[in-house]
Amino acid sequence: MSIDDRFENLVDLFETNVMRRPDNQLFGTLGADGRYHWVTYKEVAERVDDLRGGLARAGVSRGDKVGIISNNRTEWAIGAFAAFGLGAAYVPMYEAELESIWKYIIKDSGLKVLMVSKQDIYDRLKDLPDQIDTLERIVVIDGKIGDTLEDLEKVGKSNPVESVKPGSDEIAVLIYTSGTTADPKGVLLSHGNLSSNARAGYHRYFFLNENDRSLSILPWAHSYGLCAELLNYIQFGGAIAFIESIDTVPRDMMLAKPTYLIAVPRIFNKVYDMAWTMMKEEGGIKLKMFSAAVNTARKHRELVDEGKKSMWVSLKLKLLDLLVFSQVRAKFGGLLNGAITGSATMNTEIANFFWDISI
Repeated sequence: MSIDDRFENLVDLFETNVMRRPDNQLFGTLGADGRYHWVTYKEVAERVDDLRGGLARAGVSRGDKVGIISNNRTEWAIGAFAAFGLGAAYVPMYEAELESIWKYIIKDSGLKVLMVSKQDIYDRLKDLPDQIDTLERIVVIDGKIGDTLEDLEKVGKSNPVESVKPGSDEIAVLIYTSGTTADPKGVLLSHGNLSSNARAGYHRYFFLNENDRSLSILPWAHSYGLCAELLNYIQFGGAIAFIESIDTVPRDMMLAKPTYLIAVPRIFNKVYDMAWTMMKEEGGIKLKMFSAAVNTARKHRELVDEGKKSMWVSLKLKLLDLLVFSQVRAKFGGLLNGAITGSATMNTEIANFFWDISI
């Protein structure tokens, strides 16, 4: 991307990067065989085209709302870019949410079509079109009973529709707050809002490129995950692997081998606490070496900050990095160069720990 690329809408952001890197890996999903299986930018774009046609046949047009109840997955993104390409707004909801909240958001936003991830969710909501005037269709992603996403894509493949390019002031995403103190409030995010964030990310995170890979932990139904990961990685031509669940993050990290991680501080707090707990349980020489490595790295950082050098400290750190910190980095898949974090205060000691182990 050059500095002259000033996307004003998310359709251009997606389609331009598909044209640039059609064969790059985009999304990786963990299979039953314990391996990540990847789809390319081109393969995702083909499904976006098909779903756009299917949604158009379902009556979706400019200004309408398309919703989804799902965790991050390939179809989440396909639904988003298919909706954007019709000039419709996308309304994401969490799987782990009260049914009453789903119903409130569906009615308040005026959804026309709703996609849901599982048969169970579909079965619980399938009667809503008879209760909510605007809602015309509920589509299940992983299901064989009822209206399926696969069927809708087949309809679209036979009835292709060219994408529209929304104006920067047209609404792209409608994100609802948690509603912990009252009914959820919808936040209107325009194509201009989100494409502006993407452009800022391109310049702020200039070190990212098409060879980078993220492990998707943060929900795209939140503006941080949506902007910092989904839109940011697409504009760089990078790849995104999905976690199976928050409990499997350590295993998924080793399998996906991310190069940069987008996460909130509590993820790093958890890893930091886990590292010390493991070392204390091991005890003996392993704990002593880990403590020595942490202390040596801290001393080296303090000397550098003071503009000083110590050949002995540098050599000692190099040896301990090979013996100790390389094992810690391996727990992250062995390729993690850095992380982008936000939304809460990052503990300085923990931030320095990751810096000291070369992340």
